[in-house]
Amino acid sequence: MRDGRLELVRHFLILGAKNMGLVELAKAIERWECQGVGVWVGVEEQVLEHHPGVFDAAVRAVERFGDTVDAAYLNTVLRRRGTKFLMAQKVRLIVDELNALRDFVVGVGAQHGMRADAPHNSTLGSMANAVPSVGDIVRIRSTPETQSLGLAGLAGQVYGSAAMPSTANMAVIGSPPNDAALNVVIEGQPEDLWFNPELVELVDDPDA
Repeated sequence: MRDGRLELVRHFLILGAKNMGLVELAKAIERWECQGVGVWVGVEEQVLEHHPGVFDAAVRAVERFGDTVDAAYLNTVLRRRGTKFLMAQKVRLIVDELNALRDFVVGVGAQHGMRADAPHNSTLGSMANAVPSVGDIVRIRSTPETQSLGLAGLAGQVYGSAAMPSTANMAVIGSPPNDAALNVVIEGQPEDLWFNPELVELVDDPDA
């Protein structure tokens, strides 16, 4: 999970905690701070493990928005430098990320135990990686093919992935390695654009 996505999930966990009347839990989550790529401090994951109901409350909070959460709202409430949402975010994707974080936190706690003196950026930081996944903001790399299509350098969001696009007769831009592809939604472009993952790079600031 990228830093921008984790901050999005954090926001709804805070709303969930407040809706449950758990003021101290909300304050604990508010202390999470990103100090660099994949480096979060002030994170006390054992607090989440002890209050698993906050994930359900967070899901309810995001589902109140309907099918999508408006980008203007997110860009107002999430002001971390480098985070910018280009389009409305699908609620089902945020719910999936909340559930993934719940499984991660509860799973780590069950297998290894949560130590209060453990480095606070250790487990959440390990969720960040350089491989684009659903929900990530990305930019299309410049190649002769993407240039000819007018897509080189454009930023968008990953909305889906396919393990074997060739079997579904999907048109993929670039020759997909290992028969994999990513669906990237770009404003002003058709929504059915599928790319070779090597043509897609993660970005924190799409205007950079």
